[in-house]
Amino acid sequence: MNFFMPRRWLIDSNVIVHWVCSESVLPYLIEHFGLTSDFWAVYQKRHNESYMFISSLLKGENKDEFYVADFSLNEIFMGVRDEARAIKMFIDGIPLSRWPSRRETSQVRLSEDISKSIYEKVMEKFDDLFYGGKRIKLFQTINPADEEGYFEIYSSLIFLYPELKTQDALLLTNAVFLDAKFFVTTDSYLRKKIGRKTEEQYGLKIVKPGSARALLRYRL
Repeated sequence: MNFFMPRRWLIDSNVIVHWVCSESVLPYLIEHFGLTSDFWAVYQKRHNESYMFISSLLKGENKDEFYVADFSLNEIFMGVRDEARAIKMFIDGIPLSRWPSRRETSQVRLSEDISKSIYEKVMEKFDDLFYGGKRIKLFQTINPADEEGYFEIYSSLIFLYPELKTQDALLLTNAVFLDAKFFVTTDSYLRKKIGRKTEEQYGLKIVKPGSARALLRYRL
């Protein structure tokens, strides 16, 4: 008999993006543009940790609680868009060395038909992930005015770590108030630079998807 108390996990948008792209968006784009399946294989190999972690959650074998912040849904769409634009840049023959240049890539746009199809693919996967009592729950982010100590935590993060993005600081602060024990992300900066502080002060471990999956297997 398993006597472990359920733990709470908050999942970053980048982990969800990799799963959504692997599941539906990338196969659609490969078929649409007539690309080889090697594209999917390379992407899957690079982001297999995220894919396997989310896939394991959907099997419902673990009793822990898993959350995604509601405002992260916007970031998921942005992440999927960037992945789709990367394929379009490849097709358009833009050299990899120029991809970081906004001047070179600002004119790379997705057609209306492709955009609509991607939107539909993403929404289908949202249904699989979040809605109708699914395994992963949407967490309504807190109102700073309603929580005493919110800005104390938020400011300690952004002042001590000037490279920390607003979105990430919001997620970590919300994870603390959610009483999450783990924040799952592919962002190595968060894990390596900020993880010790959040674990020591708030009991929040920042882990990559592969480590998260190993922790879940241990709890089965």
